[in-house]
Amino acid sequence: MMPLSAVCVFCEDIREEKSGQDTIVGTLPDNLVAAKSPSVEVSPNMRPLLPRLGFYLRIHLDAERDIPKEISAKVINTDGQLITQSSWERSVLDHTFAESRKNKMPLVGLIFKVVAAPLPVTMEGGKITVVVTVDGVEHLAGALNVIVSTALGSTGNILGTQ
Repeated sequence: MMPLSAVCVFCEDIREEKSGQDTIVGTLPDNLVAAKSPSVEVSPNMRPLLPRLGFYLRIHLDAERDIPKEISAKVINTDGQLITQSSWERSVLDHTFAESRKNKMPLVGLIFKVVAAPLPVTMEGGKITVVVTVDGVEHLAGALNVIVSTALGSTGNILGTQ
C-alpha cells in the first residue's frame, strides 16, 4: 500500500454543516480561465483578484506504517508567495493513528481546508499549488492553473482588482 495519498480539490466555497460534514461548492477544473476586469487596463498597478477560492485537502496515510514525526500543508500563490500553512500536532497524529488502528481502518485520514477571499494573483496568471510535507519530504497534492484572459468566454470568471 502507498505510504501517502494526497489530493486537493479547488472550489468556490467549503461549508461546514451542523452535522460536522463539509459541503464543497463549485469544484473547479485544473485550468481556471478568468477574465481581467476592464479596470485592470486603466490602472496597471492593480492586481487581479479571485473573489473566493477554497482548498479542500484530503491526506491518507497507511495505518500500519510508523506515525510520521511531522506533517504540514501549505498553499503557494501564482507569485510563489505563501498563502497559508498549517501542521498537525503530534498529539493529533497519535490520536488519529490510534483511532484508525482501533477501528481496523487501513488508512489514516487528515483534512486541511481553507477559503481565501479575495485572493490576488499575478497579471500573467500561473499555478496555485498545494504541498504536503511528511517528515521533510514534499509531495504535490494539487495545482490550479490560473489563466488571466483579456476576453471573457463562456468558461471565464470575472476577476476583481486590488
